[in-house]
Amino acid sequence: MKGRRGFANNAGAFCNSACVFALAGGVARHVFWVSPVGVHQFASSRTLTRWRQTTLNGRVIRREILSVNRIKVKTTPAQYDQAARYFAEMGIDPRINGLLQLADNKNIHVMNHSELLETKIITDDQDARGQVLKLQTALNAQKMSERIAAFTVTAADVPAGLYQGKAIISHVNFRQDPKGTGVVVSVTPTIGTLPLPTADLLAIIQIGNRFELSDRSGGSVQPDSELTIAIAPVTFCVLEHSRSLNFTIGPKRRSPVTSETVWVSTGRFRDLDLLLGKVCGRQGNLAD
Repeated sequence: MKGRRGFANNAGAFCNSACVFALAGGVARHVFWVSPVGVHQFASSRTLTRWRQTTLNGRVIRREILSVNRIKVKTTPAQYDQAARYFAEMGIDPRINGLLQLADNKNIHVMNHSELLETKIITDDQDARGQVLKLQTALNAQKMSERIAAFTVTAADVPAGLYQGKAIISHVNFRQDPKGTGVVVSVTPTIGTLPLPTADLLAIIQIGNRFELSDRSGGSVQPDSELTIAIAPVTFCVLEHSRSLNFTIGPKRRSPVTSETVWVSTGRFRDLDLLLGKVCGRQGNLAD
């Protein structure tokens, strides 16, 4: 019907006999607690087929089935052992094997709520509508977290400096500090497609009248690692008004690198305004 949507419904749902083996195969096994799950002993049989064939010169030219009879046989312990191994592989508690023996194959043992949970044949007992709502809520939360996470990182390629006469292109990445104490800037200088060794390099970002340097602790960095600059919120939030920064890359000591400072507009960082809103307390705008 146009304009109508379907909905999940547990009414009349049940899982009996061989269905339990399919249920056990699920990673998540959702059964509403009022929906019956029943088990019983195995019914084993053997099929006897009588047939007649006509041959000519050693070749079968006609085959005729005369009768097909299925006779019941006793289930062997090996068959129950095979089922037990399957249940164990699926993460089902071995106690389910005892429940299989409680009813013969002409009857059924409906597992009670405790048995369902203790054997782990179900992973939760929420009704279908509630399960769908839970999944929708989790999906929406994931989408929102992915959207917010995308706003916490913004990057641009900035040309500055020379290495043996070749232009250095630095990939400058702004991201919110995971500890919520400001912004971390990572700088990856390259020559063409090759990363530039960074052990002897220094990156500086000037915002307003504040200068922030990479490797401020004086410790050494790995030759091919990125340069990292920590910027406090009070400094980073100046960009809301200044809309530009100065970026410098150069040598810390003797090096074939020629230092250069360039002016960079915040417009080069596509999502920088979103990051500013998150760091500088304008979450309301972000939600809008």
